[in-house]
Amino acid sequence: EAIDDAIDEAQETIEQASNSTKAVVTGYDYVYSPDENGWCKVELNDKYGYIDANGKEIIKPKYDYIYSPEDNGWRKVELKDKYGFVDASGKEIVTPKYDYIYSEDENGWRKVEVGDKLGYINASGAEIVSPVYDYIYSWSGGLAKVEKGNKIGYIDRSGKLVKPLE
Repeated sequence: EAIDDAIDEAQETIEQASNSTKAVVTGYDYVYSPDENGWCKVELNDKYGYIDANGKEIIKPKYDYIYSPEDNGWRKVELKDKYGFVDASGKEIVTPKYDYIYSEDENGWRKVEVGDKLGYINASGAEIVSPVYDYIYSWSGGLAKVEKGNKIGYIDRSGKLVKPLE
């Protein structure tokens, strides 16, 4: 009888676990393994989003792809061949409108590219320098050399052109 009770208890535990798992994955085509934050990438109709460890939807499955979280908790998202970011809470902080987003620099800024033009977003995701330059050089002394056509100028950290293009 003790064995029967143990078997019944084990079956009940398995059934409860199975039911809770089904509750988490209901409504998605695929649920991926949790990442280091306990979030699971979910897929629905070839679109990606995220749910938390309790199954609560954090990011609706609307993106063509979502990348793994970066050190700051941001996740790069792709939509119609354009890139943006969502933050650690799942809020879209950079609308997917860039053809390419480069790695962050020492200040958390990132070059962004639209067509063949470059600009900058800051560590908060705000566009500080519109993508209008052919080339942006590395920062030095708080300034970055920029090229547009055959002209060269300098921008500061506010995105302002402090030395006009000549």
